[in-house]
Amino acid sequence: MPELQFQRPAAEVELARDDARRLGIASGDAVRVSHNGTSVELRARIDGALRAGVVRIAAEHAGELGGRVEVAK
Repeated sequence: MPELQFQRPAAEVELARDDARRLGIASGDAVRVSHNGTSVELRARIDGALRAGVVRIAAEHAGELGGRVEVAK
């Protein structure tokens, strides 16, 4: 239903503040998230509540990603 599209999660990866700082990533930056030969490009969103080493991606945007992922600008 088109009128409900606003409820879909954004195509973004949430990163812990410490990880984003270490990687030189700011909210809104385009980043590549990779795992085992699969990668997706998403917008970064910094989340001060996430602990270092944790990322969060909505299932519909994660595709084949799983386990440990690598994030790069």
